[in-house]
Amino acid sequence: KGYKIFTTNAPNSNDPAGRLYKIDGSFEDLMKNCDVLLDCTPKGVPNKYLDIYNSQAKLITIVQGGEKHDFAGTSFNSFANYNDSFGKKKIRVISCSSTGTTRFVYAINSNFGIKYAYVSLIRRGSDPIKSSKGLFNTLKPVLGQSHHAPDVNTVLPNVKLLSMAVQA
Repeated sequence: KGYKIFTTNAPNSNDPAGRLYKIDGSFEDLMKNCDVLLDCTPKGVPNKYLDIYNSQAKLITIVQGGEKHDFAGTSFNSFANYNDSFGKKKIRVISCSSTGTTRFVYAINSNFGIKYAYVSLIRRGSDPIKSSKGLFNTLKPVLGQSHHAPDVNTVLPNVKLLSMAVQA
């Protein structure tokens, strides 16, 4: 079909992909031809490629909520801080549960004001096909502060929040 294929490391003759397909270059070669990268790899992986991302002056890198805020220095929620993130070269999209919390907190704060809020979330602990991630038919509280309030505060820094989560 004419798709270009790039490998994580520099291509070599022992690479299985190279035996099946023509390899057009490495991940670094691919980045030289990208304007925007949506990195959906597991948490911690984008940091391994930070030097490559930073070496490409025009590259906009968007990472998912598993990464820490410090990766990009900008955490994004389109509902609450689009203008703050516009034009940035590195952006972190907060986790899905923090995104929902941000939308809710932003709407209340914008219309009524929030001096202080305590957020409680009840969320699924696992998918049925991922039973290794948690038990079924149980409730598992996160003892102490959950990651949600600190995540929301990377988008809405002036709202005082605490959060607790229960996996169900």
